[in-house]
Amino acid sequence: MKKLCLLLALCLTVLCALPMGAGAEAADPALSAMVQRALKLADIMQECAQSEAYCSLYAGSAEIGALCAAMGEGPYDAPVSGALLTLSPAAMDRLLQIGDSAPALSEGIRQKINASLPVTLCTMQVSRAGAVALAASAMLSCGDCAVMAADMPQAAVLSLSFGGAYDVLCAFYTNESGVTQANAYLVAAENNMLSSPELAELLDDAATLRALTAAELSAAQAGGLSQ
Repeated sequence: MKKLCLLLALCLTVLCALPMGAGAEAADPALSAMVQRALKLADIMQECAQSEAYCSLYAGSAEIGALCAAMGEGPYDAPVSGALLTLSPAAMDRLLQIGDSAPALSEGIRQKINASLPVTLCTMQVSRAGAVALAASAMLSCGDCAVMAADMPQAAVLSLSFGGAYDVLCAFYTNESGVTQANAYLVAAENNMLSSPELAELLDDAATLRALTAAELSAAQAGGLSQ
């Protein structure tokens, strides 16, 4: 009986020593890095949009200024859904071939296309609302460079939805040195077609789309564990 009690006490001690959430699926480090970076840039864009001094300095018209103010309302702190579009440079090479007799693109041109494509996909979504929306989004857009997760995709676009009028799009490109350039944009939720069938058809097998749930995004945002 004493041995049984000692065994039970030992089991309880071991269980209490385990961290909360042990056994749960660990958040993807690359996804965590991208979500956290996108939210950090979203904070900066919202701060700019809410600053009368900034908007009066950069807005070229009252219409653009009014739209920037609307973009600043948010919220941009807790995404409720999202999508990650990962681009394949190898597949892009095949997509860019125009017939067997077409001259091969130089390495410099290929790198330029691969590096600019994530940003191009973001601005394509923004421009759906017209020139004023494009100007306002460009005025608020921001970016930075940093060494992020070790398994970062070379080129990707992250879309975050917050249940409001505007989504956040963030383009990522990681160079051969492991430094990632991130560029974020605000886009009207109704014009965000990143996961549309038309875009998937255009990119063919050059892109992989992953839908992200609120639970996945919450875990990525915390950099912790998801159930």
